[in-house]
Amino acid sequence: VSQSRYTAGQNVLTASTSGFSELTFTALGSEDLIATITSSGNWTVPPGVTEITVEGWGAGGAGGTAVGANKANRAGAGGGGGAYARKKLQVTPGQVLSLQIGQGGSASGVLNGSAGGDTFIAGLTTQFLAKGGSGGAGNNGTAFVGAAGGSALDSRGDVVTSGGNGGPGSNSGNSGAGGNGANGGGNGGASVSSSPTEGNPGQAPGGGGSGARVFSQNNTNRFGGAGGSGRIVLS
Repeated sequence: VSQSRYTAGQNVLTASTSGFSELTFTALGSEDLIATITSSGNWTVPPGVTEITVEGWGAGGAGGTAVGANKANRAGAGGGGGAYARKKLQVTPGQVLSLQIGQGGSASGVLNGSAGGDTFIAGLTTQFLAKGGSGGAGNNGTAFVGAAGGSALDSRGDVVTSGGNGGPGSNSGNSGAGGNGANGGGNGGASVSSSPTEGNPGQAPGGGGSGARVFSQNNTNRFGGAGGSGRIVLS
């Protein structure tokens, strides 16, 4: 999207963007403009806009791998959900903001799921940042507790909320579910009860992936579900 133009009542706002794979604007009234950002890139402040509210979700962590072994029931832990942050910022028309959207964690080819990426505005991380969730622990014989959600303490904004924790791994039952993204974010991946099965992915924004599960004679590793990506909403 290079340029979009919207009218609400008698007002016309023009916004220039670059580098986004998806960008949605909605003109709601005489002064309201909403932009939903799902991938990193630059956003230019429209004419006449001097204050914006930024809402963001960190990405979810991936679920843990279940390592195949003869006559073993192993299930990985769930990844943590991404944190939420909201901040009111003073801006200047024509100012370019570099919006960085956290990428969901991955478990493919590794034991422990990787953490979800942080969502932030470059150069303004002391004012606005939503922390990504931690990756879920894999199970190669030892079941671990679920991963922590993105922490409010590590996030920045006028309002910050921690993401949900992932569920624990197991040596006798289901895998850990992924933690939910904070404050209405995406759902975490559902726990896996059948075997052998890969973990379920978390939903955007910020849902953690669930752990994988193996059982009995199966010797093949199964990988945890990916975490859901982050998001920014501007209004």
